[in-house]
Amino acid sequence: MGLDGLYLTGQDILSAGFTGALTAGTITASEILGRNLLLEHKSFMKKLGKNDAKKLK
Repeated sequence: MGLDGLYLTGQDILSAGFTGALTAGTITASEILGRNLLLEHKSFMKKLGKNDAKKLK
């Protein structure tokens, strides 16, 4: 049961506060786009960190 194309997101009782709402939104966007945005973000930050370290040397 449900409505096709309707996605609900936001804060819930399991993930408290502003960060929890942002994470829930990211998970919802991942489902809509069919991509894992959390892992993409982690990979991007890892690459960014390596490039910044090279610039400092």
